Amino acid sequence: DHVLTPRPVDALLLGPGPADSPDRVLLAGCSSLSHDKWDGAVVRLSTSPLKLGSALHLPAGCPDLAPAPSGVYAACDSGAVAFVPLGEDAEPHFSYLHYGGCLSVHTSDADPALVACGGSDASAFVLRWDGAEPSQVASFSRHGGAVCAVSFEPGSEHVVVSACADGIVRWLDTRTGQVEKHTVVEGMALTRGEQNSSTLTRPAAATATTTATATSGPSSAPSPPGGRYKYASSALCCLAMRGEVLALGTDHAEVLVFDLRKHDRPLSSHREHQGRVSRVCVSSSKRVFSSADDGLVVRFALDADGCDKEFACKALNAPVSSIAVVDSGEAEAEVFAGLWGTKPRVCKFSL
Repeated sequence: DHVLTPRPVDALLLGPGPADSPDRVLLAGCSSLSHDKWDGAVVRLSTSPLKLGSALHLPAGCPDLAPAPSGVYAACDSGAVAFVPLGEDAEPHFSYLHYGGCLSVHTSDADPALVACGGSDASAFVLRWDGAEPSQVASFSRHGGAVCAVSFEPGSEHVVVSACADGIVRWLDTRTGQVEKHTVVEGMALTRGEQNSSTLTRPAAATATTTATATSGPSSAPSPPGGRYKYASSALCCLAMRGEVLALGTDHAEVLVFDLRKHDRPLSSHREHQGRVSRVCVSSSKRVFSSADDGLVVRFALDADGCDKEFACKALNAPVSSIAVVDSGEAEAEVFAGLWGTKPRVCKFSL
Protein backbone atom coordinates (compact mmCIF):
# COMPACT_ATOMS: atom_id res chain seq x y z
CA ASP A 1 0.00 0.00 0.00
CA HIS A 2 1.52 3.32 -1.03
CA VAL A 3 0.61 6.81 -2.19
CA LEU A 4 2.66 9.17 -4.34
CA THR A 5 3.49 12.54 -2.79
CA PRO A 6 4.04 15.82 -4.67
CA ARG A 7 7.46 16.28 -2.99
CA PRO A 8 10.12 14.10 -1.34
CA VAL A 9 9.14 13.12 2.21
CA ASP A 10 11.71 13.88 4.91
CA ALA A 11 9.65 13.33 8.08
CA LEU A 12 6.55 11.44 9.19
CA LEU A 13 4.41 11.94 12.28
CA LEU A 14 1.38 9.88 13.30
CA GLY A 15 -1.55 11.59 14.94
CA PRO A 16 -3.29 10.02 17.95
CA GLY A 17 -5.86 7.26 17.66
CA PRO A 18 -6.20 3.56 16.76
CA ALA A 19 -4.15 2.34 13.81
CA ASP A 20 -7.22 1.24 11.83
CA SER A 21 -9.21 4.41 12.46
CA PRO A 22 -10.21 6.21 9.22
CA ASP A 23 -9.88 9.49 11.16
CA ARG A 24 -6.26 8.99 12.10
CA VAL A 25 -3.90 11.43 10.40
CA LEU A 26 -0.37 10.86 9.14
CA LEU A 27 1.59 14.07 8.61
CA ALA A 28 4.46 14.22 6.14
CA GLY A 29 7.16 16.90 6.11
CA CYS A 30 8.28 17.48 2.53
CA SER A 31 11.04 19.30 0.65
CA SER A 32 11.14 20.73 -2.84
CA LEU A 33 11.97 18.53 -5.81
CA SER A 34 14.10 21.34 -7.21
CA HIS A 35 17.77 21.61 -6.20
CA ASP A 36 17.72 25.40 -6.33
CA LYS A 37 14.70 25.88 -4.08
CA TRP A 38 14.12 25.23 -0.39
CA ASP A 39 10.35 25.35 -0.27
CA GLY A 40 8.43 22.53 1.39
CA ALA A 41 5.07 21.46 2.74
CA VAL A 42 3.30 19.64 5.55
CA VAL A 43 0.95 17.14 3.91
CA ARG A 44 -1.94 15.32 5.59
CA LEU A 45 -2.59 11.67 4.79
CA SER A 46 -5.27 9.33 6.06
CA THR A 47 -3.94 5.97 7.27
CA SER A 48 -6.76 3.53 6.62
CA PRO A 49 -6.73 3.41 3.67
CA LEU A 50 -3.54 5.33 2.92
CA LYS A 51 -4.70 8.38 1.02
CA LEU A 52 -3.25 11.79 0.19
CA GLY A 53 -5.01 14.80 1.68
CA SER A 54 -4.51 18.54 1.92
CA ALA A 55 -1.13 20.30 2.04
CA LEU A 56 0.07 23.45 3.77
CA HIS A 57 3.00 24.94 1.90
CA LEU A 58 6.03 26.32 3.74
CA PRO A 59 8.81 28.62 2.48
CA ALA A 60 11.43 25.99 3.43
CA GLY A 61 11.91 22.24 3.38
CA CYS A 62 10.80 20.30 6.45
CA PRO A 63 13.28 17.63 7.69
CA ASP A 64 11.51 16.86 11.00
CA LEU A 65 8.12 17.09 12.72
CA ALA A 66 6.94 16.96 16.34
CA PRO A 67 3.45 17.04 17.88
CA ALA A 68 2.11 20.33 19.25
CA PRO A 69 -1.12 21.33 20.97
CA SER A 70 -3.67 21.81 18.15
CA GLY A 71 -0.98 21.53 15.50
CA VAL A 72 2.53 20.40 14.70
CA TYR A 73 6.05 21.80 15.06
CA ALA A 74 8.17 21.67 11.90
CA ALA A 75 11.94 22.01 11.56
CA CYS A 76 12.77 24.12 8.50
CA ASP A 77 15.78 24.30 6.17
CA SER A 78 15.70 28.08 6.61
CA GLY A 79 16.80 27.73 10.25
CA ALA A 80 13.33 28.30 11.67
CA VAL A 81 11.01 26.25 13.83
CA ALA A 82 7.43 26.59 12.60
CA PHE A 83 4.24 26.05 14.54
CA VAL A 84 1.74 24.78 11.98
CA PRO A 85 -1.93 24.86 13.13
CA LEU A 86 -3.99 22.08 11.62
CA GLY A 87 -7.21 24.07 11.26
CA GLU A 88 -8.63 25.23 7.96
CA ASP A 89 -6.91 28.29 6.41
CA ALA A 90 -4.45 28.41 9.31
CA GLU A 91 -1.18 30.27 8.87
CA PRO A 92 2.09 28.91 10.30
CA HIS A 93 4.12 30.92 12.81
CA PHE A 94 7.92 30.97 12.57
CA SER A 95 10.73 31.43 15.07
CA TYR A 96 14.10 31.91 13.33
CA LEU A 97 16.85 30.54 15.54
CA HIS A 98 19.59 28.79 13.55
CA TYR A 99 22.11 30.35 11.16
CA GLY A 100 22.06 27.12 9.17
CA GLY A 101 19.20 24.68 8.73
CA CYS A 102 17.08 23.37 11.59
CA LEU A 103 17.56 19.59 11.47
CA SER A 104 15.51 18.23 14.37
CA VAL A 105 12.59 19.19 16.60
CA HIS A 106 11.07 17.41 19.62
CA THR A 107 8.42 18.15 22.26
CA SER A 108 8.38 17.20 25.92
CA ASP A 109 5.84 14.53 26.82
CA ALA A 110 5.60 16.20 30.26
CA ASP A 111 4.72 19.62 28.76
CA PRO A 112 3.75 19.77 25.05
CA ALA A 113 4.33 23.55 25.02
CA LEU A 114 8.08 22.91 25.40
CA VAL A 115 9.92 22.29 22.13
CA ALA A 116 13.62 21.59 21.55
CA CYS A 117 15.43 22.01 18.23
CA GLY A 118 18.92 21.38 16.87
CA GLY A 119 20.61 22.81 13.79
CA SER A 120 23.51 22.56 11.38
CA ASP A 121 25.12 25.59 13.06
CA ALA A 122 26.07 23.36 16.06
CA SER A 123 23.45 24.92 18.33
CA ALA A 124 20.36 23.72 20.18
CA PHE A 125 17.47 25.70 21.65
CA VAL A 126 14.54 25.05 23.96
CA LEU A 127 11.39 27.16 23.51
CA ARG A 128 8.09 27.53 25.31
CA TRP A 129 5.37 27.99 22.68
CA ASP A 130 2.26 29.03 24.60
CA GLY A 131 0.85 31.40 21.99
CA ALA A 132 1.65 32.79 18.58
CA GLU A 133 5.14 33.89 19.67
CA PRO A 134 7.45 31.56 21.60
CA SER A 135 9.75 32.47 24.46
CA GLN A 136 13.30 31.10 24.62
CA VAL A 137 13.99 28.92 27.66
CA ALA A 138 17.62 27.98 26.98
CA SER A 139 20.25 27.82 24.25
CA PHE A 140 23.34 25.62 23.88
CA SER A 141 26.16 26.42 21.47
CA ARG A 142 28.99 24.14 22.65
CA HIS A 143 28.35 21.29 20.25
CA GLY A 144 31.29 20.16 18.14
CA GLY A 145 29.30 19.83 14.92
CA ALA A 146 25.81 19.81 13.48
CA VAL A 147 23.13 18.81 16.01
CA CYS A 148 21.40 16.11 13.98
CA ALA A 149 18.83 15.02 16.57
CA VAL A 150 17.34 16.22 19.85
CA SER A 151 14.97 14.58 22.33
CA PHE A 152 13.61 15.46 25.72
CA GLU A 153 14.46 12.83 28.30
CA PRO A 154 11.25 10.78 28.76
CA GLY A 155 9.00 12.43 31.34
CA SER A 156 11.27 15.46 31.71
CA GLU A 157 10.61 19.16 31.19
CA HIS A 158 14.22 20.18 31.81
CA VAL A 159 16.66 17.71 30.25
CA VAL A 160 17.29 17.52 26.50
CA VAL A 161 19.50 14.89 24.87
CA SER A 162 21.32 15.80 21.65
CA ALA A 163 23.14 13.64 19.09
CA CYS A 164 25.84 15.41 17.17
CA ALA A 165 27.98 15.01 14.05
CA ASP A 166 31.08 14.92 16.29
CA GLY A 167 29.98 11.51 17.60
CA ILE A 168 28.96 12.77 21.04
CA VAL A 169 25.65 12.54 22.91
CA ARG A 170 25.06 15.40 25.33
CA TRP A 171 22.60 15.87 28.18
CA LEU A 172 21.52 19.53 28.32
CA ASP A 173 19.87 20.94 31.44
CA THR A 174 17.59 23.91 30.74
CA ARG A 175 17.48 24.94 34.40
CA THR A 176 21.17 25.84 34.42
CA GLY A 177 21.83 26.36 30.71
CA GLN A 178 24.83 24.07 31.02
CA VAL A 179 25.85 20.63 29.83
CA GLU A 180 25.54 18.96 33.22
CA LYS A 181 26.52 15.53 31.96
CA HIS A 182 27.41 14.11 28.62
CA THR A 183 28.21 10.76 27.13
CA VAL A 184 30.91 10.14 24.56
CA VAL A 185 30.41 7.50 21.90
CA GLU A 186 33.83 5.93 21.58
CA GLY A 187 34.56 2.43 20.34
CA MET A 188 31.00 1.19 20.97
CA ALA A 189 31.04 2.34 24.60
CA LEU A 190 29.49 5.21 26.49
CA THR A 191 31.80 7.03 28.90
CA ARG A 192 30.61 9.70 31.27
CA GLY A 193 32.70 12.85 31.55
CA GLU A 194 32.63 16.20 33.28
CA GLN A 195 32.10 19.38 31.32
CA ASN A 196 35.56 20.36 30.11
CA SER A 197 37.35 20.76 26.81
CA SER A 198 39.18 17.42 26.99
CA THR A 199 36.00 15.33 27.08
CA LEU A 200 33.85 17.39 24.73
CA THR A 201 35.84 16.26 21.68
CA ARG A 202 37.08 12.91 20.44
CA PRO A 203 40.80 12.16 20.00
CA ALA A 204 42.27 13.65 16.82
CA ALA A 205 43.05 10.19 15.42
CA ALA A 206 39.35 9.36 15.37
CA THR A 207 38.24 12.38 13.35
CA ALA A 208 38.38 13.41 9.74
CA THR A 209 37.89 16.86 8.30
CA THR A 210 35.05 17.04 5.84
CA THR A 211 33.70 19.90 3.77
CA ALA A 212 29.92 19.60 3.72
CA THR A 213 27.90 20.70 0.72
CA ALA A 214 24.16 21.14 0.61
CA THR A 215 22.21 18.72 -1.56
CA SER A 216 18.58 17.69 -1.55
CA GLY A 217 19.13 13.99 -0.72
CA PRO A 218 18.70 12.54 2.77
CA SER A 219 22.23 11.10 2.72
CA SER A 220 23.93 14.49 2.48
CA ALA A 221 25.94 15.80 5.42
CA PRO A 222 24.49 18.89 7.12
CA SER A 223 26.03 22.09 5.82
CA PRO A 224 26.41 24.97 8.29
CA PRO A 225 27.34 28.46 7.12
CA GLY A 226 31.06 28.60 6.39
CA GLY A 227 30.92 24.90 5.70
CA ARG A 228 33.83 23.29 7.59
CA TYR A 229 33.47 21.00 10.57
CA LYS A 230 35.39 18.08 12.04
CA TYR A 231 33.16 15.04 11.74
CA ALA A 232 33.82 12.04 13.95
CA SER A 233 34.48 8.70 12.27
CA SER A 234 31.00 7.61 13.45
CA ALA A 235 28.95 10.77 13.17
CA LEU A 236 25.55 10.45 14.82
CA CYS A 237 22.55 10.96 12.53
CA CYS A 238 19.53 10.23 14.72
CA LEU A 239 18.43 9.16 18.18
CA ALA A 240 15.34 7.89 19.97
CA MET A 241 14.56 7.37 23.65
CA ARG A 242 11.96 5.32 25.48
CA GLY A 243 12.27 4.88 29.23
CA GLU A 244 15.81 3.70 29.94
CA VAL A 245 16.50 2.75 26.30
CA LEU A 246 18.56 5.02 24.04
CA ALA A 247 18.95 4.13 20.34
CA LEU A 248 21.46 5.87 18.06
CA GLY A 249 21.91 5.73 14.29
CA THR A 250 25.24 6.59 12.64
CA ASP A 251 26.52 7.51 9.21
CA HIS A 252 28.48 4.24 9.20
CA ALA A 253 25.31 2.16 8.84
CA GLU A 254 25.19 1.15 12.49
CA VAL A 255 22.43 1.19 15.10
CA LEU A 256 23.54 1.19 18.74
CA VAL A 257 21.11 0.51 21.60
CA PHE A 258 22.00 1.40 25.19
CA ASP A 259 20.42 0.87 28.58
CA LEU A 260 20.96 4.23 30.29
CA ARG A 261 21.48 2.44 33.60
CA LYS A 262 24.51 0.63 32.12
CA HIS A 263 26.98 2.96 30.40
CA ASP A 264 29.87 0.60 29.79
CA ARG A 265 28.66 -1.12 26.61
CA PRO A 266 25.70 -1.15 24.25
CA LEU A 267 22.94 -3.67 24.74
CA SER A 268 22.99 -4.28 21.01
CA SER A 269 24.79 -3.24 17.85
CA HIS A 270 23.22 -3.81 14.45
CA ARG A 271 24.89 -3.46 11.07
CA GLU A 272 22.20 -4.76 8.72
CA HIS A 273 22.08 -1.42 6.92
CA GLN A 274 24.44 -0.58 4.07
CA GLY A 275 23.88 3.19 4.15
CA ARG A 276 23.57 6.14 6.50
CA VAL A 277 20.90 5.49 9.13
CA SER A 278 18.28 8.16 8.50
CA ARG A 279 15.81 7.40 11.29
CA VAL A 280 15.53 5.26 14.41
CA CYS A 281 12.62 4.89 16.83
CA VAL A 282 11.83 2.91 19.98
CA SER A 283 8.24 1.74 20.37
CA SER A 284 6.25 1.44 23.59
CA SER A 285 7.01 -2.30 23.60
CA LYS A 286 10.77 -1.47 23.48
CA ARG A 287 11.19 -2.71 19.93
CA VAL A 288 13.71 -0.75 17.87
CA PHE A 289 12.96 0.26 14.28
CA SER A 290 15.47 1.84 11.89
CA SER A 291 15.67 2.95 8.28
CA ALA A 292 18.53 4.01 6.03
CA ASP A 293 19.62 5.30 2.64
CA ASP A 294 20.00 1.70 1.44
CA GLY A 295 16.21 1.33 1.29
CA LEU A 296 16.04 -1.11 4.20
CA VAL A 297 13.69 -0.93 7.21
CA VAL A 298 14.74 -3.09 10.17
CA ARG A 299 12.95 -4.18 13.34
CA PHE A 300 14.62 -5.92 16.26
CA ALA A 301 13.98 -6.40 19.97
CA LEU A 302 15.99 -7.33 23.05
CA ASP A 303 15.38 -9.55 26.04
CA ALA A 304 16.15 -8.61 29.64
CA ASP A 305 19.82 -9.58 29.23
CA GLY A 306 20.27 -7.41 26.16
CA CYS A 307 20.31 -10.30 23.69
CA ASP A 308 18.45 -10.12 20.40
CA LYS A 309 15.20 -12.05 20.59
CA GLU A 310 13.62 -11.15 17.25
CA PHE A 311 14.57 -9.63 13.94
CA ALA A 312 12.73 -8.62 10.77
CA CYS A 313 13.48 -6.41 7.80
CA LYS A 314 11.94 -5.20 4.57
CA ALA A 315 13.80 -3.95 1.51
CA LEU A 316 12.29 -1.04 -0.42
CA ASN A 317 13.52 0.13 -3.80
CA ALA A 318 14.36 3.72 -2.77
CA PRO A 319 16.19 5.49 0.08
CA VAL A 320 14.04 5.62 3.21
CA SER A 321 14.14 9.09 4.74
CA SER A 322 11.70 8.59 7.62
CA ILE A 323 9.49 6.05 9.37
CA ALA A 324 6.48 6.11 11.70
CA VAL A 325 5.43 2.99 13.58
CA VAL A 326 2.25 1.61 15.16
CA ASP A 327 3.44 -1.23 17.42
CA SER A 328 1.02 -3.17 19.61
CA GLY A 329 3.66 -5.65 20.72
CA GLU A 330 2.17 -8.41 18.59
CA ALA A 331 4.08 -10.42 15.99
CA GLU A 332 3.93 -7.63 13.41
CA ALA A 333 3.92 -3.84 13.56
CA GLU A 334 2.46 -1.41 11.06
CA VAL A 335 5.14 0.79 9.53
CA PHE A 336 4.82 3.93 7.42
CA ALA A 337 7.91 4.89 5.43
CA GLY A 338 8.78 8.02 3.46
CA LEU A 339 10.75 7.26 0.28
CA TRP A 340 12.91 9.42 -1.94
CA GLY A 341 13.65 8.76 -5.59
CA THR A 342 12.14 9.69 -8.94
CA LYS A 343 8.67 8.94 -7.53
CA PRO A 344 8.57 10.18 -3.91
CA ARG A 345 5.94 8.33 -1.91
CA VAL A 346 4.75 7.07 1.45
CA CYS A 347 4.38 3.31 1.92
CA LYS A 348 2.49 1.28 4.53
CA PHE A 349 3.42 -2.31 5.36
CA SER A 350 3.66 -4.82 8.20
CA LEU A 351 7.01 -5.74 9.69
